[in-house]
This record gives sequence, C-alpha cells and structure tokens, in this order.
Amino acid sequence: MIRNGILFILITVYFSPNAWTKTLYNIKDLEILESEGSYEEFILHAKDIRPSERDKHWTKLLRSSAIGLLDKYLKIKKFDSKAFTRVENLANWRQLKSDEFFQVKRNSFQLNYFRNCFVKKNDQCLNQLKGFWNSSNQDIDLGFKLISLVKGFYPKFNTWYMTKKVANSNLSNFYCHKEVIKEEILYQIHLQEKANIISNECWGKLKTDFLKILEKPNSIYFNALYQAFEDKNELDESQRDYFLTLYFLQAPTRGKILNKAWNRITEISQDVERRLPLVKKLLNHDPLPGKIFAFKGQDSLEAFSRHFANSIPEYMDGYARTCVNYMSGAVKYPRGNPTLECQNLFTKMEGRPWVSQTLKLQYSAVKKF
Repeated sequence: MIRNGILFILITVYFSPNAWTKTLYNIKDLEILESEGSYEEFILHAKDIRPSERDKHWTKLLRSSAIGLLDKYLKIKKFDSKAFTRVENLANWRQLKSDEFFQVKRNSFQLNYFRNCFVKKNDQCLNQLKGFWNSSNQDIDLGFKLISLVKGFYPKFNTWYMTKKVANSNLSNFYCHKEVIKEEILYQIHLQEKANIISNECWGKLKTDFLKILEKPNSIYFNALYQAFEDKNELDESQRDYFLTLYFLQAPTRGKILNKAWNRITEISQDVERRLPLVKKLLNHDPLPGKIFAFKGQDSLEAFSRHFANSIPEYMDGYARTCVNYMSGAVKYPRGNPTLECQNLFTKMEGRPWVSQTLKLQYSAVKKF
C-alpha cells in the first residue's frame, strides 16, 4: 500500500502542468535585479517578458544591465572565454546591435579579451577575432588597435580584412601612415598588383614613403609600386628615367618592368639633355649603383653592362673616376668604398671603350699600390 501511494504521488507530480515549468520573472523582478547590479541574472531572465510586453522601459533596463555587465567585467578583468561568449551573445540582441554606447563598451572589453587571449596563445583567438570584427560596428580606431595587437603577436598574419576598412575610410588620412597599416598595404599592393585597393586620401598620405621605396630597387615591393604609380600616372618623365635606370643598374629581373627599363635607357641614350641630369642624380648615391657590373662574363646578363655602357657613357666615367679617387685617397669617403663593383667593372672593360683611356691608366697605377 505504501509503495502504491508513493507511486501515485510521483505520477501526480510528473504529470502536473506546473511541475516542470521554468519560473518566469516579471518586470518587477527585473527592475530589482537591475537596481541591485545582478546583471547576469537579469540577462538570463530578460526574455521571460513576452515579446509584446518588451516596451521602452524593458529596453532601458536591458541596456543598463548589459552595459553594467561589461563595466563589471572590465573592472574585475574578467576576460575569459565564458565572458567572451556571453558578451557576443548579448551583441546579437536586436535592441543592443544599434546601441552605440553598448558597442563602445563591447569594443573595449573585446580589445582586452584578445590581448589576454594572445598572451595565453589560445588557438581560437584569431578565428574569434575575425568573427567579432565582422559582427562589430567596425570602428576605425578599434580596427587600428586590433591590427596593432595582432601584428605584435603574429607579425605575418594577414589582417587585410580589417586593414582595408581602415585604408578606405574617411579617417584613412589619420591612420594610413602608421607603420603597421602601411606595411600591410604595401604587402597587399605587392600581392594584388594594383593600387586601387586603398582610398585616394590614403594613397596621398603614403605617396612620399612609396617614392622612397622606389629608390631601393632591391625591395620586393619595387615592381608593384612602380606599376601602381604608372597606373595612376603620377610619375613625370625625369622620375621614370631615374627609377627605371636605378632599377636597371641594381636589380634587373626579367619581366615587364625590365623591358620598360631597357627601352627607357635606349631612349635616354639619344637625348643628352635627359642624360646629364640623370647622371648627376645617380652619382649622388653612396654607394653608387652598379650591381650589374658584377655579373659574370658568361652570364646572360652580361648584355646589361654593355647596353648601359653604350647608352649612358657619362655615368661610366663618373663611376670609374669615383673609384680611382677612392683608391688613390684623392677624395675621402666617410662611409667607405662608394664603388663596390669597381674591380668587376675594370675587369669587364679590358678591350672595351666603356670609359676613357686616362681613367683606365689611372686605375692601373693605383691598383699597383
């Protein structure tokens, strides 16, 4: 009888309509939770209120509790994965997506979260970061800070999905010159072989720095940058002469740019008024450009030295004279030898009229000592 009685009670409880029903909070309960700062519990029960009853008052309580929760996490430095998930779930609530103040607080929290995450070398960090950025308000200052943070831990990580937003925003003028942004832009111009991936304002901010890179033809960015300037039609004729000649002397690599350089030097050979200013500018370098002079005689690139010597003889004389001045001590060069390929050049010139006979004799004389 007792067993049957217990069974009856269990069956009654089990099938009771209220036995397994979740306790629902009403608006008064939520008001108390918000006023007491019980933000986690508030958020857990905020949707206990029927959709038709989620009025402005409810929205105000929700906003206050969501921001209060973020302030609490920031204050106690709670930057673990559980907090991250809770904040991101909140960010998907329709009432908070467009709340500017909540988004500002969210950005602040997540910046701290990712800094903590990277320090701990959590494998999920980078994927979480991309998901967060895609769902965030994509604030430009936040983007810059996140890019800087990522590059500090993962220098080679591709942040273009954030950088392109920075580089094309109406605030690009303030950020594009930052080293971490500039480097990513450079790499993407090199990778995509085009310059229209950034705003005109951003390009204008970087133009001076990019021109300096064109003076370093050994840079991996030279070809793409030169083509970018050409596409934008932002080089005058003297600049084209200078950059292509410098490239030809230092780092010729078979391809479209080399063909342009070869043809350009042929044009320059026929115009002394173009040659002389160019030669003067080249001779201001220290050391003087001339890596092609070191190419071995049997190398197919031997033709480069011959083409250049026949086209711009004034530079050959200037290079050789600088070499003799250095070797004889007639001129002091604080940075050392300014003609690193001098010996190679004079060896190549045996039997060739690339420089004056006087310079050849002077070189032979100082070489004996």
